[in-house]
Amino acid sequence: MKELDRIAWSALRSGSDPNEIPVAIETLAQTSDAAEAEKAYWRIDNNAVIQGGLYEVAPETIAGLLSALCRSTDVGRKYILELLVELASGEPRASEAELGNTGLPDVCAGEIARGAALYFDRLERGTMEEALICVDLAGICALHDEALKPRALWWFENLLSLDFCDNDKTLIRNWIGELT
Repeated sequence: MKELDRIAWSALRSGSDPNEIPVAIETLAQTSDAAEAEKAYWRIDNNAVIQGGLYEVAPETIAGLLSALCRSTDVGRKYILELLVELASGEPRASEAELGNTGLPDVCAGEIARGAALYFDRLERGTMEEALICVDLAGICALHDEALKPRALWWFENLLSLDFCDNDKTLIRNWIGELT
């Protein structure tokens, strides 16, 4: 993927080797094997973000994941969406905060918001599992960009009429409450 080639991965701080991230993203985009997708997921999760702690490489990882999402297999798509939620929900690692990189969550939210159309598409055409992951992503987008609130709320109201379990409907209602 050309999007991955434009990034100087080795120049970015990460949890281990930032050069593993583009390889793992490519794997997620191409694999039809769930075990392989899970391994690739953890190569990113333990590199760009560890237990909710973001590294400098996180925004570029998001950009790469969004590019991969556009061409991913059904197997890889779920893992890409889950990683996006993980990256959108993080806070700077202590080491990043010490270096003054405290705005990392806002930068990540901005990168996440660039994929809003992709998440809304998955709300319409994705699996139930993808739709639930995209509820979080659409909500995060709407918190970051006021202009997306009406669209997200419309989708959330419509999703409540689908055959989700009570816990899933609670998630959707919580996002409605958060955005209103």
